[in-house]
Amino acid sequence: MGIPLKADTNVTFAIGAFTDGSGVALGSLTLNRTNVWLSKNGAPFGTLDGVATAYAAPRTGYYYLGLGTLDTNTKGHLRIDVQATGALPVWQDFDVWLAQAFDSIFGTDRLQVDVREQGDSTLAFTTQQQTDIRGN
Repeated sequence: MGIPLKADTNVTFAIGAFTDGSGVALGSLTLNRTNVWLSKNGAPFGTLDGVATAYAAPRTGYYYLGLGTLDTNTKGHLRIDVQATGALPVWQDFDVWLAQAFDSIFGTDRLQVDVREQGDSTLAFTTQQQTDIRGN
């Protein structure tokens, strides 16, 4: 599983540590769109759809990376792969959630459910369920 991510949102996160072949953290890499690849829900890797920005984080070897709404517009697994010259590859996995479900789990929204999930196929509710639905 990856880090939960709300669909269709801008996100900035720290990715790393970028190291050379001997394990030394690299703090002076130049990262841009051409270094960043993503795979949306198992699709082949491609370049970013949106505009990615990357800049050094406060810890050597880590970089902040920003993704746009076009990069987070597919629900399911999202893998970000960064390959910078002189560094070993680094990747981060996310699970992109439908916005309403994400807000229900991690925010204050309530998860919406279909009333047909209660009762039987003819919507035959118990007396208590009918009272609860009407709010009486």
